[in-house]
Amino acid sequence: MNLMEFQVFEQKLQAQGYRRIAGIDEAGRGPLAGPVVAAAAVLNRDIPDGLADSKQLSENRREALYEELTGGDCDYGIGIVEHSDIDKMNILQATVLAMKRAVGTLGTPPEFLLVDGKYLPRFIYPARAITKGDARCRSIAAASILAKVTRDRIMRQLDPVFPQYGFARHKGYGTREHLDAIARLGPTPIHRLTFGGVREHLPQFRTERRALGKWGEDSTCLYLWKKGARIIRRNYHAGREAELDIVAMMDGRLRFIEVKTGTERDFSLPDEWVDRRKEQKILEASEYFLYKHEEYQDIPCQLDMAAVIVTGADTSITYYENAF
Repeated sequence: MNLMEFQVFEQKLQAQGYRRIAGIDEAGRGPLAGPVVAAAAVLNRDIPDGLADSKQLSENRREALYEELTGGDCDYGIGIVEHSDIDKMNILQATVLAMKRAVGTLGTPPEFLLVDGKYLPRFIYPARAITKGDARCRSIAAASILAKVTRDRIMRQLDPVFPQYGFARHKGYGTREHLDAIARLGPTPIHRLTFGGVREHLPQFRTERRALGKWGEDSTCLYLWKKGARIIRRNYHAGREAELDIVAMMDGRLRFIEVKTGTERDFSLPDEWVDRRKEQKILEASEYFLYKHEEYQDIPCQLDMAAVIVTGADTSITYYENAF
């Protein structure tokens, strides 16, 4: 498809007097984990060479075009709806919400919207849906690249948070590798718990204490990641009964984090479950970690604790710094 054909939608609208024409596309409707991401793109004069539907491009080419779009005169907005909100509504409503958030973050309001697909959500601006628009319309193609790269980067960032699931490879889609990991390990707090392939493997936290503990640690890792932490190690063993649930770097400090998880039916709170003997074991494990990892020995460190409570479908975390 040559450039003139690729621009036909925008040209017709420009002839009608519209100047700020935004293309809209999304990434992540089908995966079993992670957010759905939408992008809105208003292309001005600086149009990258090789602009095309993100699905037709290699990962390296998408990344390069993303940098050109975000570093040029393209006005763009990104909208993200997290996995938990997808479960509360549905994927269609979540996608529409992500699109509206993307439009709302544009630097200047658009005059007309071109939306990929057959379905046209209700917007406050004039709009048109274009079937296979990401392959037919340049502004939608730009939005498809922005949405896809943004979402892929999020999933790659989540890979070391949940290292046994392979998010960096499959980006949360239902590959055989991913489905096998869910069946073997159970879902994580980043999974879409209402989706087929996930909901069949939800643990019964009231009876499966090991699964409850894993959920608490996974939830704490996600909590820390959202705070900007880098997860260094999980379940680090340092001898008999000496284990660190999470080792993370956050705010320039090395954190050794003990995680205690309970349900609303427990008679005491998780933060009451660490006695003097356990504190000593945590201290021993942290000293052993530093002994084995010289690269962290000159970094300030502290012992933290996360108390996790699971109540039905809700998970709450109370985080204590310098707990021991």
